[in-house]
Amino acid sequence: MASKIDEPHSFVQKVEWMERRLDVYEFVQYCRALEIDPHEALDFFD
Repeated sequence: MASKIDEPHSFVQKVEWMERRLDVYEFVQYCRALEIDPHEALDFFD
């Protein structure tokens, strides 16, 4: 994941361990890396 979003592994690890939150731009990067539509991902939380 880190290489797909061009961030260090420590960044991804902190997000996965919920030590860091994603801003909107980072959320969209994650979705694109996972090949998920950001709108559909947000619907998951609804």
